Amino acid sequence: MSGNTWERLLAKRIIWTISLKEFLLWLLFFILYGIIYYYALISIKFGAPATGIDKAILTDISIGAGVQALLTLPIWWIIFRKLKDRPLTLILLAHIACAVVFLYIRCWVESSVIMIVTHKERGVYSFWFAYYLPFLFYLIQFGIMHAYNFWLKSQRQLQKEKELLSLAYQSEVNALKAQIQPHFLFNTLNSISATVPPEMEATRVMIARLADTFRYALRSTQKHEVTLAEELDFIHTWIELEMHRFKSRLKVEYDTDESVLQILIPPMLLQPLVENAVKHGIGGSISGGIIKISCIREGQYAKITISDTGAGFKGDWLQLQRAEGIGLKNTRQRLQRLYNEELFVQANVPTGFTSYFYIPL
Repeated sequence: MSGNTWERLLAKRIIWTISLKEFLLWLLFFILYGIIYYYALISIKFGAPATGIDKAILTDISIGAGVQALLTLPIWWIIFRKLKDRPLTLILLAHIACAVVFLYIRCWVESSVIMIVTHKERGVYSFWFAYYLPFLFYLIQFGIMHAYNFWLKSQRQLQKEKELLSLAYQSEVNALKAQIQPHFLFNTLNSISATVPPEMEATRVMIARLADTFRYALRSTQKHEVTLAEELDFIHTWIELEMHRFKSRLKVEYDTDESVLQILIPPMLLQPLVENAVKHGIGGSISGGIIKISCIREGQYAKITISDTGAGFKGDWLQLQRAEGIGLKNTRQRLQRLYNEELFVQANVPTGFTSYFYIPL
């Protein structure tokens, strides 16, 4: 196999997001644990390293290492999955409780398995070898796991920082491009608006709305954050233009909580989702439908939901969750990199499509 093939094989996830490489390292640790434990007992029993292999002690140690390895899995799941975002104090208390249960169950299970396998009672070891060494290895193995987990988090954080720097650089480039001749566009729109006769006031309003959307889009390339209220004002203006195209087929409802309107968000965060609702939901339905934009508070988060009663999505929802479409993909990446939050998509009831996400307050 080539080097890249081996890397892909070792990086393959086998269970609970554990890669094959991590599993092999975990297995190697307990093999080394068994070897060290074996020679420590041999030295105690004979006063010096034995020339041969003591099969009785080897069997006991192999069973003990195997039992300890298996008992490590549920503790790992509790500490690094269920309590991963909890305070350090709670994790330390959980370790103390798990260590006590671990040592008791390990001793009982090991003795029971040895009795079943060898039909003999386990050899009598001192307190140090029955409890102290297993507890010491408990501390070592979870110390290594915590160090490895911290390293993984730091690597992910470094990757996010690189991606954010790349996004900031791209935004700066876009802003410079947008500043080349922005006033030419607005002056042209104003000139067109001035030539519209009074009886075509609706057309003049549309041109003004179009100019407003361009101004906001230009401003969004120059600012990192806007208030949610500003974003909703832009969405309202943008939808008004779309309503001239869809007429009675498009209706819009807003459900906003005053307490979240002043939170800061990246500009143009909602627009791709609203555009998807208009284009694929309402545009794909003969009878049209209603788009509902909801911004409410849930605990320490603002929940933003864009839903429609249009055509809906007929394909695989899991595949859509990983879709590479520009609108969903860009929104998903921005949420993950800025807030470490996910973009959720699901069917609307009774018809249509819903996307929503959370922003920490």
